[in-house]
Formats: sequence, C-alpha cells, structure tokens
Amino acid sequence: MTQDTQHTNKTTPHVKNYIHAIVYTTIWIMSAVYFFLSVRYVFAPLWEKMREQARTVTGVVEDWYATWSDLCLRETCFGIEYAITAEQKEQGLMWREELWVLSWMLFVYDEPSNYRFWMKNTLIPLDMLWLDQNYTTVYIHQNAQPCTAQICPSYGPDTVAASYVLELNGWVVEQYGINIWDTFVLTSSN
Repeated sequence: MTQDTQHTNKTTPHVKNYIHAIVYTTIWIMSAVYFFLSVRYVFAPLWEKMREQARTVTGVVEDWYATWSDLCLRETCFGIEYAITAEQKEQGLMWREELWVLSWMLFVYDEPSNYRFWMKNTLIPLDMLWLDQNYTTVYIHQNAQPCTAQICPSYGPDTVAASYVLELNGWVVEQYGINIWDTFVLTSSN
C-alpha cells in the first residue's frame, strides 16, 4: 500500500461524517421550512377565522386568543374565561367540579340590564359580581349554593344595570375584600 492510499483511507471516515452532517442539516432545515409554511399557509387562515368569530359588538374580545384575559383588582390579577355566545352563557360553569382559585368566568352582554343568574346544575358554590361598562362592581351575591332541584332561585340586581357578570369561587369576594364600587382593570393576555 502506498502512502497516498493510506492517506485516502484515513480521510474517508471524515468525509462520510461531513456528508452525513450536510444531509442531516439539510433535512432539519427542510423540516423547519415545511413547518413554517404549514403554519403560515394552513393554520394561519384557520386562526384568522377563529379570531373573526370571537369578535363581539362591544369590542371586549378582539381576538380569539384573547378569550383568556386578566381582570385585575389592586395588585391581584385573575384569569378570565369569557362567555360571549348564547351557548357559552347558557353553559356557564355548569357541571364543573372545580374552578381554579384565580380563574373566573366573565359573561359579556351587548346592552346593560339587570341580568339574573341561577345555580341549576352548578356543582360548586359561586360568588357573583355584576359590573358596569367600566368594570365597576355594582352588585354582589356571595356564596350561591349549587341547585339540583327542578326550580332554582335566581340571583341578581333588581334595579341596577350591568354590562358584565363575573362568576368566581364562592369564597373569593370575602377573601379578597371585594366591595361594591371596586373597579377592575381588564388586560389582554396576548
């Protein structure tokens, strides 16, 4: 064997590793490009459609991904799940066995009124807050108990109009010292 042949045999494994690295890098780059194009041209139009469907007349929910936001009072912020559509409002928190401590449901209405709520098929005690268009608390009902009867009592203000109703765990109002005229600040989570 000549010295040139020995030199070629020694470099061949390095060349093979170099070729493998180029092939794997090319595959990785092509996968990344494919993923980007899939997101941009397949999922983005679906995302836009969902965002458009989530828009409301009141402008509270501007984007689909903003259906979770934060509602802050003093230094504490609470996660908000929106009930916007008639179906979402009808379902509310029914059949839920628990609600996260800092997670609430905000019912959004187009027109202020004295909306009433009941606890039919709700499995956990709830505090309920009625808020005006500025997110100021105008009425509170604390610790509404679950109801499994055919006819359940309804709760809400008789004379005060609200634009939003907030449902939360049945001990939160007392623990956080929430009072009439407390004003919340809505911040988008996006």
